[in-house]
Amino acid sequence: MPLVDQLADQLDLLSDVFQLIDNGLVDEPPIAVKEGRIFKDDYHEDLKAYRLILSDGKAWLLDVEEKERQRTGIKTLKIGFNKVFGYYIEVTRANSKSVPEDYIRKQTLANNERYITPELKSLEEKVLGADEKMMALEYQLFTELREELLKQVQRLKHTADAIASVDCALCLCRGFLPKQLCKTHR
Repeated sequence: MPLVDQLADQLDLLSDVFQLIDNGLVDEPPIAVKEGRIFKDDYHEDLKAYRLILSDGKAWLLDVEEKERQRTGIKTLKIGFNKVFGYYIEVTRANSKSVPEDYIRKQTLANNERYITPELKSLEEKVLGADEKMMALEYQLFTELREELLKQVQRLKHTADAIASVDCALCLCRGFLPKQLCKTHR
């Protein structure tokens, strides 16, 4: 069939476009682009790092807390958070003599003192900034992907036209082909 052969020659499988989308996007992305979680974890190194920070941030804080308990010998030492001071190390007044020199006093309470360390401040910046940075990066990656796909619009249109022609030809020929042959083309 010369028409079918001609139409088949016009079909572009768009393998590169498929790979671009398949390598980047999750199987079930959210409806809104700004919700995040559009791209696969391994699509971009910074994105992977931000997600790791968000998922492991609490574990990191618990590790710092345990490390500081071991280092200071203060068994009641706790790491807490509030919106004013961010993350802090809380020590009871009874244990304030055991506080290392590198602790920086941030707040004095009735029964406790709150401190920060450069390590805790650095961890705070990573954890608190990761979500915002991740969302901004995902939107940037999405716009880059969209721009790359826009470059392929003519190929997509050309293939869509070829598929539409094949579909139309099959619909027209159903009246002329034996019924058993037509069933295979449904």
